[in-house]
Amino acid sequence: MTSNNNFNQLHFYENVFTEEQNNKIWTDYLHKGNWEYGHTDSVRSKSKCWYSELIFEDFFTNNLFSSIKNLIGSNFKILRCYANGQTAFQGGEYHTDSSEDDEYTFLYYPMQEWKSEWGGETIFQLPSGGLQYVLPVPNGAVLFPGSWMHCGRAPLLEMPYGLRVTIAYKLKRINN
Repeated sequence: MTSNNNFNQLHFYENVFTEEQNNKIWTDYLHKGNWEYGHTDSVRSKSKCWYSELIFEDFFTNNLFSSIKNLIGSNFKILRCYANGQTAFQGGEYHTDSSEDDEYTFLYYPMQEWKSEWGGETIFQLPSGGLQYVLPVPNGAVLFPGSWMHCGRAPLLEMPYGLRVTIAYKLKRINN
């Protein structure tokens, strides 16, 4: 876990949810989820991926969000919550999630297993101009400013599950 004093950097989290919560996410929602094909990173994007809306699921917006606030602080509210799924050849395009300074993305990796040779990194263009590659860590997450350019790389063909999944919580920082 990292310090939350500076929200203008990447924050990495491991073991975000309990094993029971992670299993419920994976088994009850993502494997039985209401997936739709055709989601894009932006209006101009040509790349498409799988999408499952989660904002109306109390388990995600109350139960899990309570755990997230324990990690990052309680001064956030949810704007959106959904799952993205990418198969081989469905890499995302660089985009931002927001143009507002007080909006952030908490990107959760719900997979039960992930090997580095499967690819699927999230790539961030840092304010310094450099790139930061984040591998999907099962039950891990990254918090970042919504104004940062980023993209999700597609998994490689060698990945046995066929789908790289992330759950995105689009958040707004609020003053308590």
